[in-house]
Amino acid sequence: MLQLLLLLQTEISSSYTFSKEESLQKLTSLFLIYSERQKQMDSNHILNHRYLSQYYHFKQLLEQHFLLERGVDFYASLLAITPKTLNRITRSAIQKSAKELIDTRVIIEIKRLLLFEKLSIKEIAYTLNFNEPTNLIKYFKKHTGQTPTAYKE
Repeated sequence: MLQLLLLLQTEISSSYTFSKEESLQKLTSLFLIYSERQKQMDSNHILNHRYLSQYYHFKQLLEQHFLLERGVDFYASLLAITPKTLNRITRSAIQKSAKELIDTRVIIEIKRLLLFEKLSIKEIAYTLNFNEPTNLIKYFKKHTGQTPTAYKE
């Protein structure tokens, strides 16, 4: 932007008259376009900043409730927003959906329990509020590409 301003200033103070008016019009247009783009980028940054506090609040709620709740609707209702807004917040903050964050947190916990606790798959499933151990196995395989037993080995 500084270069554009310098070029505009140089053109204004130039003694050349050939196409000076046309050149000034085009440089002014470029300056206005660039300014508008910068304004839009700044407003996106402000939007991201505004969403940041809501994102951190969501992360806190996720840490408190992920053992029992894996639904976006649940967290959105705690935040008094719609699931669509919650997804907009998480995508704005980290370019992932709320469901992706929830699933990532649950998978991390499953891995932690598999590696560091002496719990069976069945115990882990019930600890993390899966109705059946097979549901945990399917969930884990869907998100990691391997079974919990294979991961543990």
